[in-house]
Amino acid sequence: MANHLYNTFSLVLIVCFMSSCLATILRDCGSDNGRLNSLTVPGCTFNDDEDKCVLVKGETASMTADFQTYNQTAKADVKIWGILMRTVKVPFSIASDACTNWGVKCPIEANSVSTMTISLPVKNEYPSIPVDIEISLMDDENKSIFCVKFAAVLKPKSKA
Repeated sequence: MANHLYNTFSLVLIVCFMSSCLATILRDCGSDNGRLNSLTVPGCTFNDDEDKCVLVKGETASMTADFQTYNQTAKADVKIWGILMRTVKVPFSIASDACTNWGVKCPIEANSVSTMTISLPVKNEYPSIPVDIEISLMDDENKSIFCVKFAAVLKPKSKA
């Protein structure tokens, strides 16, 4: 009986680890030429007391990032990935030019603060699973202005 409980507990820990069971915390994943000041995703709280950020399939997730650049850059490109099981990186298909598509005013001056607003379609065909979301904003030398990662879960719309 004790062996069965140990095996069950071990399985729960493994599943929890594999599904990003940790609280939703913003993690820097390699900001080189700037920093993220804040990230706002409606319905998500980024601290160590909350659950994963819920992204509803069939809807559009809105994200607002306030960031600071350390160096001037003529352009900025955004890249967004879903990371499955903490290892498999799958890119979201989005228009990458942050200046044309996401409200960033380019060129971006050194040591300036800017805002980027992203609308990310969460397609119905995406599986309903836990996923880490990674967002990178790259400068004109392909160096990271900021990179941030957070835990999320993709869920279908609730039926009323």
